[in-house]
Amino acid sequence: MKRSVSLWPVAAGCALVLLANGLLLAAAAWNRRGERHGQMTLTERELALPAEHSTENTALFLSLSLAQDPPQQLRRSAFRRRYELPRTNYAWLDRDKLRELGVRIADTPPQREEDHDAPVPGTRRAFLVLELDGAAWARWLGDQEAHVDRIRRQVEDGTASSGDLADAVSVLAIDRTMRSRLVPIDAGLDEASVRSRYPDGARYAIVPGLISAGYARSVGGELELRGRVVELSVSAVCVPKEFRSRIDAFLPREAEPEVSVAWPSPQASRYQATVAFGRRNEPWLIDVR
Repeated sequence: MKRSVSLWPVAAGCALVLLANGLLLAAAAWNRRGERHGQMTLTERELALPAEHSTENTALFLSLSLAQDPPQQLRRSAFRRRYELPRTNYAWLDRDKLRELGVRIADTPPQREEDHDAPVPGTRRAFLVLELDGAAWARWLGDQEAHVDRIRRQVEDGTASSGDLADAVSVLAIDRTMRSRLVPIDAGLDEASVRSRYPDGARYAIVPGLISAGYARSVGGELELRGRVVELSVSAVCVPKEFRSRIDAFLPREAEPEVSVAWPSPQASRYQATVAFGRRNEPWLIDVR
């Protein structure tokens, strides 16, 4: 005797998938309708290719990267060489600013050394201001140049090796050419207030993101509270079909075993992309060249 099989679960599953896709499409359409909040010209530094891409995958997403995110080639080399890359310290995201944003902070740092670098429990959603290739990026790069100068002086007085200096010089050359120039410079809980302070949509992108805090050792060994940008709410941008041919030539085809521990050669950006930010503060590509 044959058992009857109900098609309701299958139909319900298909309906849920269609509903979810419909909602995503509707949200994307609403985001692009009406006045744009801003329009920026970014490069491969800010819109990074995926580390791997299968030819069977029809969708392509570029990662929206901040200056705090090392280029993937640099990150892989640093891991193989056991080299600690410098972390980004946002001076503006101090104790007062964190409390303004609602991040709960203990009056005293954790007592255990292993807990010093742990994030303060809880994160807060805020509207982040991202500055493109401005004063904040110049300061960040200046700090890295000062770091190389310190190591150069240490080599001269015998407290650092020539290998330390060579590593720092190589990393600086990669940062100058390949690291994202998008730097968070401010944040707030009220979007309208933040946008009124940074109205230039070609220089500043205002996007939702998560902020947290933690304790870390300074160069002098002192324990400091540091604010952190955990992530952006939208960290990837889809490449429309009409622009795929302009990007496909640069995609990694197959993952190959990496055996070299040498630092990668600095590589100039191979494309520029014009990105618009819509009503939901979500970016989409309007041109690639």
